[in-house]
This record gives sequence, structure tokens and C-alpha cells, in this order.
Amino acid sequence: DVYLNDTQILEADNMFRRWTVDIKDKVKPKDNTLKVYFHSPIKVDLPKWNAMPYRYEASNDQSENGGLLDMKLSVFTRKAGYHYGWDWGPRLVTSGIWRPIFIEGWSGAVINDVQFIQHSVTTKIAKVSALIEVTADNDINNSIINIIDNDSQTTFGSIKANLKKGLNQIAVDFTIKNPQLWWSNGLGKPHLYKMKTVLSCSSKKTIDSKTAKIGIRSIKLINEEDKQGKSFYFELNGVPVFAKGANYIPCDNFLPRVTKEKYKKTILDAVNVNMNMLRVWGGGIYEDDYFYDLCDEYGILVWQDFMFACSMYP
Repeated sequence: DVYLNDTQILEADNMFRRWTVDIKDKVKPKDNTLKVYFHSPIKVDLPKWNAMPYRYEASNDQSENGGLLDMKLSVFTRKAGYHYGWDWGPRLVTSGIWRPIFIEGWSGAVINDVQFIQHSVTTKIAKVSALIEVTADNDINNSIINIIDNDSQTTFGSIKANLKKGLNQIAVDFTIKNPQLWWSNGLGKPHLYKMKTVLSCSSKKTIDSKTAKIGIRSIKLINEEDKQGKSFYFELNGVPVFAKGANYIPCDNFLPRVTKEKYKKTILDAVNVNMNMLRVWGGGIYEDDYFYDLCDEYGILVWQDFMFACSMYP
């Protein structure tokens, strides 16, 4: 439970997502107090276990080490499964603030998110759509959205849009001729484009911008009949990839102790032994953005699990 100036503003029950709260009518010019109260996940979930007429399998859950006998509660909480114990680590059912808390302030309009969808990619041309999510304070006519290569300052795509008050979704389609492709470790250079999305008003004054590093590539799972049965491999930019990698678990039992230096060492260790893929295991977490940025930078493909590993979930 989260309180701002003694008013409850949030009841959160999932460590895997970001929580956003509008506090405009609750925040004061100064002397604000933010209070976070953590409920025991064990106490919250025991009644759920007791109410079930059947039991969910959770072989990883070391309930006996927590004094709970066979009461395996991990499946009831959207929380890292390894906190409840695993074959590689102890049971430490922690609670705490593990990612930043911050205040965002803006006026006019703000770019919430940009997603780049690569429809087709060859050595000659890449066809891409940028899906942009914008929140506006009020209607803004004749706004302009440009997609720019931050290095060459080439404008890849542009569109005019009339923004309505509230949430807006805009698509900008563009092509890149003779693109520099992203390759995994061992197959080539993992080139990244610095794509800058710029939102401006009719007078060309910039309202907001957002920059992202994007690798232009085609990736396909090839699952076709062959003499053994069916194939199962990935094809990157038309080239079959022999996957060499590892199962990645969190770098530390206590997540706030993981530093950027530790992340970089982990990824470079994988690169230096000629790995080209890491599986982000489903009993851990959706990793920090910096982890994925490093994988992009050093040519590591990511096999991303959903956080529902090795158990039955209600």
C-alpha cells in the first residue's frame, strides 16, 4: 500500500509491472510524505491456499524451509519464484522497493512509448513502422512527428497528426535503403540505429522527444519437416543460427545489489566464451532495461520466458 500525505494512492500486488498514479491533486508544494507499507506475502496468501479445494503443483517452493509444511504459496503471488526457494538457491521471501520511484511532470504533450515493428528486412531494404503513444493535455492540431537517425540526422519518416486530449496512438511507416543489419555474436557486427522520435507543434518547436537504439534484423523460427521430424532453429537475416548460450538466472538473490558493472561483466562473460543467446528464466524477473541494452550492444539474442516457470498457476 502506498500513501501520499496520509492518503492511499495505490494498492500494488505485482512486482513485474510498473505502477503509475496521478498525484496532481494530492501533492503539495513542499513537505510531502510518501509512505510504503509492505504486507507479508505469506500472510496475504495463506487464506487463498486454504480456500482452494485442490492444490497447485509448485515443486520449487521450499515451503518446509519456511515452516509451512506442504503449503506452497508461491503461485498465488506475482513475485519472483526463486524467492520461495529453488534447486540452486535458498528460500528468502523478501519484500522491498527494488526499482526507482520517481515523479514525472510535463505540460502540453508527452511521448509515453515508441515501438518499432520490422515488417520485412533484407540487405536492400527494411520496411518499418513506429507506433507512438502520446498523451496530450489538450487538443493539438497539426502536430508533427519525425523519426530521425540520430547519427546521420536522416529523417526516415514523418507524419502530421491532430492530437486529442488524452491518449493518442500514431503510426509512422518508413523504409531504410541498404540498412546496416544487426548480427549476433560471431556472425557479424551488432549495428544499432539511434532512432530519435521528435514530437513538435505546427511552429516546429519541439514538444518532446525519445531516443532508442534499434537493431534492424529479421528473425525467424524455422520449424519445418525434415528427415528427423521437424526442425527447430532460428534464422537471423536469412542465416541459420547455431545457438550457443546459457540459462540466465538473476545475478543476486537480493536484486538491489545488482550494479551496472555486474550486468556488464555477466554479458561480456557470455560474449567472451562465444555465446550468442541467453534464456531469461521464468522463475526470476523481467530484467532491467540495461541488461537488454547490453545484449543488443554485444550481439546476444534473448530467449525471454514469461514469469510462470515450473508450476501450475491460478
